[in-house]
Amino acid sequence: MISEERRAYNAAYHRAHWDDPEYHKKKLIQNRARAATPENREKTRAYSRMYRQKHGDDLRDKQRRRYAENRDELRAKSRERYASNRERICARNRERYATTHAIYLKMPDSDFLELPRRDFPHGYIVVGTHHALLEHRLVMERHLGRKLESYEVVHHVNGIRNDNHIENLELRHRRDHPPGQAVSDLQKALDAALAEIAELKSRA
Repeated sequence: MISEERRAYNAAYHRAHWDDPEYHKKKLIQNRARAATPENREKTRAYSRMYRQKHGDDLRDKQRRRYAENRDELRAKSRERYASNRERICARNRERYATTHAIYLKMPDSDFLELPRRDFPHGYIVVGTHHALLEHRLVMERHLGRKLESYEVVHHVNGIRNDNHIENLELRHRRDHPPGQAVSDLQKALDAALAEIAELKSRA
């Protein structure tokens, strides 16, 4: 325990050197070294968890108020920061996307089937989390063993966009793939349904 005399001396020394930048730099280095020990690190984490549990709502309200007061300034800084780093950010995202794409193409089927999936607008399914890719294009690429070109389109034969079995996928050129399902595919599906209905009636 620190004695009262030592505590008073530390407070007086702190006030006397408050305007000295070297003093603050020295204190920062000492605090970081002290916090780097495993025992103090665990104490700091436990205190942070306790403080967040006790004052979590107040902290969130304070952050919301601070953002509401400086919203325009923060947005302007964010846009300026993005504009200055746009090329670097886009290059980094392209590199990460290409790396993820290459990993998905080469991984075993068992690992590919365990990847996280979620529904995408317009009925498609995407694979992955941070760099999500359309599942039907990935299935076709894994079947062909190569990356699809930008002009190549994967068509769903039965018109069900989340049915990504390879038997239901066809590779077409973009100019030969109008929106919607092809008339020939609809006719085939209709003929199959009529044949199934006729077979069920004959059994009855």
